[in-house]
Amino acid sequence: MENLYICNICGSKNVGSVFRRPDGLEVFECRNCGMAFVSPMPSRENILEIYKNHEIDFVTLKNKFNDQKKTGGNKSIIRRISKFKKISGSRILDIGCGPGFLLYDLKKAGAQGTGLEISKVLVSFGRKELGLDIGEGTLENSNLSLANFDIIVCSNLVEHLPDPTGFFSRLARVLAPSGIVYISTPNYDATREYGNNWPGFYKDFEHIFYFNRNSLTFALSRLDLKAVKFFYLPQTGGLTGKKNVSYGNSGVRSKIRKILLNTPLLNKILWKIIFLTRRLANSKSIKEGTAFEMEAIFEKAKS
Repeated sequence: MENLYICNICGSKNVGSVFRRPDGLEVFECRNCGMAFVSPMPSRENILEIYKNHEIDFVTLKNKFNDQKKTGGNKSIIRRISKFKKISGSRILDIGCGPGFLLYDLKKAGAQGTGLEISKVLVSFGRKELGLDIGEGTLENSNLSLANFDIIVCSNLVEHLPDPTGFFSRLARVLAPSGIVYISTPNYDATREYGNNWPGFYKDFEHIFYFNRNSLTFALSRLDLKAVKFFYLPQTGGLTGKKNVSYGNSGVRSKIRKILLNTPLLNKILWKIIFLTRRLANSKSIKEGTAFEMEAIFEKAKS
């Protein structure tokens, strides 16, 4: 464990304690760029070990995959990305791709898809069950060719990273000129609304860095990656099987979710409600500081 009092993004020592999470861990915030992080910070090795030894069985993963197909998969993410870069024929890298559900949908949309994941069991599932090209390991330790990808996807990833600056530097090198990066992550500015009860803090060391629009833009702009668009989303994951889940795997909430998934009409109505809610969240009537999650598109210069 290391006490971290220097901002990983901008290097400023002007940081201060702002929250104590419900689990007792302290959160510090950079007064220069707005980045926030847990301190003390576990070592890189300890963090990677947590995810490498992730335990889940294939049956559970198959059920999750089937649930996603029933709820429309990752259509909203693919729709957002396609507004800025044609997916069909594009070389796409999905970093931290998990079992490959999003990568699978991107390939169905015509992409040449490659994934990276550090969990052995998730890599094995994606390869064997979904027929995907998934490499085992981290971006920093990969031997990917430079300037090789038209689109890089980082879905709910950057909040888990032990060294965001090192990660972004490597990302910029493997992204092709005019390529785009899609990033989704909890929106730290929502702490204005939730305080230390913000759901994005999670527990233990699952989430260790917390981004807002300013800190994410600052981190990537130094690498000549220009912010093109930000989207702000409410927390809707609990009913739809997304990562930020407020509904558990047992009890009344789980039963409600199963009913929704297995009743086509109810499922269609649910997704219509979520679609309208997310549209509202992107409108000017919703304050940036109240949106639970943000999605961002960054673009690399042509040369």
